[in-house]
Amino acid sequence: MRAVLSGGGGTVVGASSEGNTSVQLNLFVPIVFHLVDHFFLGLGPALDQDLSGDSKATTVAVRLTIGGWI
Repeated sequence: MRAVLSGGGGTVVGASSEGNTSVQLNLFVPIVFHLVDHFFLGLGPALDQDLSGDSKATTVAVRLTIGGWI
């Protein structure tokens, strides 16, 4: 469902029950630090690119990942 709010009046325009699908490319290249044998942190650049669909967007970010086991 897609809804767009207009400024000021708060009315909803363009409401639709049609679904949107898209193909995306997601890249994440972290540098991983193993702080202890069972715990790690990763930090690195990320790129998200919409390859299809009506509203294509590109996102460039820095992401953090945390993981480990007991």
